[in-house]
Amino acid sequence: MVRYKDNEKNEYLPDHVGRCDREQSCGYHYNPKQLIEDNPGLMEGLNDNWRKPDLPTSRPQTKPETIHFIPSSLMEKTCSKYSHNYFVSYLHSLFADDITNDLIQRFKIGTSKRWEGATVFWQVDKLGNIRQAKVMLYNPNTGKRVKEDQPPEQGRNKIFFAGKQILKSQGIAEPNLKQCLFGEHQLPLEPNKSVAIVESEKTAILMSVLLPEYIWLATGGKNGCRWTELSVFKSLEGRNVVLFPDLGCYDDWSEKAELLKRIGFKISVSQFLEDQANQNDKLNGFDLVDYLIKPDAVGGWALTETGYPMFWDSPLQAQKKPVTDAKPKERIRSPEGKILDTMVSKNPLVTQLVECFDLVPEKQIA
Repeated sequence: MVRYKDNEKNEYLPDHVGRCDREQSCGYHYNPKQLIEDNPGLMEGLNDNWRKPDLPTSRPQTKPETIHFIPSSLMEKTCSKYSHNYFVSYLHSLFADDITNDLIQRFKIGTSKRWEGATVFWQVDKLGNIRQAKVMLYNPNTGKRVKEDQPPEQGRNKIFFAGKQILKSQGIAEPNLKQCLFGEHQLPLEPNKSVAIVESEKTAILMSVLLPEYIWLATGGKNGCRWTELSVFKSLEGRNVVLFPDLGCYDDWSEKAELLKRIGFKISVSQFLEDQANQNDKLNGFDLVDYLIKPDAVGGWALTETGYPMFWDSPLQAQKKPVTDAKPKERIRSPEGKILDTMVSKNPLVTQLVECFDLVPEKQIA
């Protein structure tokens, strides 16, 4: 992106004001005139002293950038010892074993030795290339991240990107890693399914049980994995994408969504959390999980709003129901639709999500 600059103030205009330097393939160009038309109040500060930085008339030919990937054998070695994985222990406290095991396999959850009980979230792109290994430590009882001021290694962050260290151990002196969205490897399995994006890997994993109508991906943070860059977001071309920002991030993510819309992506931003939140929720930066998954203080299971175990509604549980000899009606609900019917009747928050995004998991059966 080539940005415009205010010469008098020697300051660049906002990030989205400029021209993509790959204009032939991208086409994005948003100039100061358009900025002023969209935001008349900004005129006072510009004084018509802006200009676009000079571009070279030609660029030297460069070799294609080499991106390094982590060997799959190293990821596979971490996919074990789940009795020592605090995040997996938390999943078991919420869901039945078959649901937890499905989540482990689907999201390729690994176990790390960096801290006792640590988890590895592997970033695997839609081609199966392993792009990063994010190590995190969770409290096995609450599912909350262990913070910097808590042991072990009190005073140090409990998030570690292990990719470069792994590749250096494989003899690559200067690893060049490019991250992707967490969960991207799911995309080829369901090419027509809508995509939901959240910040936290944990939230993506848990929401895949609650709202399986979406493929759930995570950025890993407000600006994690540089998710708005075309090199990252292009994996979602042609998909319907819904962003679910954490509280406090709605405006920022809406602005970024608008930029992506202008270059052809089908993207919207959910106001669900904004509509539900009180001031305390906003101060705490709640996300979807804080509203929709509520552990039972006695049994530990994740509960719906009316208090029954959420795993009763899982598609995996629905598949176990015995087949009857009753003749099907002309129009019947899919397993997911039956699950949703139960959830809608008992959890009004889920109803609002369904109505907001027109989720209708019905299908005609001849």
